[in-house]
Amino acid sequence: MAWSREEYLAGVLDPARKAGNVPPPDLYTRYGLPDDVTDPAAFAGRVAEVVAFWRELKTRRAYARLADTLLTAHAELERAGRLTLESFAERHRDARRERLERLRRLAEAEAGAATHVGPGAVARLRDALADTVTDAEVTQALTRAGVRIVGQFPTLPAGPHPKQARSEEH
Repeated sequence: MAWSREEYLAGVLDPARKAGNVPPPDLYTRYGLPDDVTDPAAFAGRVAEVVAFWRELKTRRAYARLADTLLTAHAELERAGRLTLESFAERHRDARRERLERLRRLAEAEAGAATHVGPGAVARLRDALADTVTDAEVTQALTRAGVRIVGQFPTLPAGPHPKQARSEEH
């Protein structure tokens, strides 16, 4: 389970700092855990490694406030006995289930507005869920809702058909 401090800093902590020093709500993201972690020892090792990194960041002026917030939230999880692989996995499953339910509702709303959508609708729904779902999941939700996804809409002519005026007479 390789972990890169630089990638974690750029992908997790920088966005959290820019969002007002708000830690990511997803604990897997917050602790730099892969989705498929199942070994309690690997879980504990990663948590210890990340917490040590947060302690180091307290000395950096730009990250000190975020590090304090993260360490406080970590201590609360520890006190509540929720700093376990099972607890994290349960919260992760619940959050995923909620995201997919929200995606289902958004796809159904889209189906109420259109029978066919383009790639822009897929991106819009993915963005509405803050990139926490994949394009494949969005496509699947739209398909289940009865919406067909087209690669490109047909181009319409720039002006009316030459015989349109005659058809309006009838």
